[in-house]
Amino acid sequence: PNPTLAKTTDGGLTWNPITFPAGFDAFGSLWGIGLPNPTTVWCTDVSGHIIYSLNAGATWTSCDIFTQNGLYGLSIYGIDMWICGANGSIIKGFSDPTIPVEFVSFSANVDGNNVVLEWKTATETNNSGFEVQRQFENSSWENVAFVQGNGTTTEYSSYSYTDMPGAAGTINYRLKQIDFDGTYKYSNVVEVVVGGPSDFKLSQNYPNPFNPSTIIEYSIPVKQLVTLKIFDVLGREISTLVNEVKEPDNYSVTFDASNLANGIYLYKLTAGNFVQTRKMILLK
Repeated sequence: PNPTLAKTTDGGLTWNPITFPAGFDAFGSLWGIGLPNPTTVWCTDVSGHIIYSLNAGATWTSCDIFTQNGLYGLSIYGIDMWICGANGSIIKGFSDPTIPVEFVSFSANVDGNNVVLEWKTATETNNSGFEVQRQFENSSWENVAFVQGNGTTTEYSSYSYTDMPGAAGTINYRLKQIDFDGTYKYSNVVEVVVGGPSDFKLSQNYPNPFNPSTIIEYSIPVKQLVTLKIFDVLGREISTLVNEVKEPDNYSVTFDASNLANGIYLYKLTAGNFVQTRKMILLK
């Protein structure tokens, strides 16, 4: 009932007792032991506890994993550790508890005006997830998304995220990998160049016919004062959707016609010398 453990460094001629952490004696009989290297030691007990030492038993750490089932068998194969116990219990983990999140690759590719980020990990330990961070030219880093991690695994994991930066130019991306305890580290930085539109353009709204709202898209190749207005078929102004200076980019705006009657309406884009008008149909 009182677990004991000793180690030898001379082939068994002499043995030195190991001191377990306070309270481990109360956990019950010691059953499983495994050593992936000369300084890392794992132990399990009949009460379902798992402890490990990184300094050959001088100090110990108790794992968060706990089961009411007794844990009797412990086997180590490479970086994997398997523990089995009563009632069919099986636990798999790293034989080295210090294994970090290991990045295999991190890439960014431009798809139109979007940026597709993809990354892979070979191993993960207590990985809460990844903050996707973006940096425009001459600006600071900003968080744009959080992608949940896989906790602890020795399997290869693949992740992806599609960012819509909303601006053209050179953009940097990096990942901030965060553990459950709040510790973190950064990936390498990848750079992409997102191109802006080459011409002024006013697209056909969609859906069309619509009820009660529709989306209007337009492109601005140079910085310009832009107005986008709605008119009825008699030329009377119904609404002004845009009236401001816009940077070169592709834009979209939603037009809500809930308070208008069925019929044909016109929408007109004016940007410098560029003027274009299109028709749309409200059908309730």
